[in-house]
Amino acid sequence: MEKLLPIGSIVYLEAGSTPLAIIATTQFIQRNDGEKLTYFDYAGAIYPQGVNEEEIFYFNHENVAETLFMGYESEQHDRYLDAVAEWKEKNADTFILGKVE
Repeated sequence: MEKLLPIGSIVYLEAGSTPLAIIATTQFIQRNDGEKLTYFDYAGAIYPQGVNEEEIFYFNHENVAETLFMGYESEQHDRYLDAVAEWKEKNADTFILGKVE
């Protein structure tokens, strides 16, 4: 898996024409079906408008077509990603990977 982009990065998705700002990483969300949690690499908001609770987009690293701007990277970011990767490996049976539709 490629290293996840940091919060604050601005991207275009493969099927998108509007830039998205990454507002969160490693998102586990509960779908309405009540089954396992669904994991997405990112949550994004339309750039430059920002967060609108009705328009939060969940997507994965593989869906990013172009990175327009890279957010702040730090050792803390790297340690966080390592901890999440370890947790995901140990708990793989508790969630499913989300798909962008």
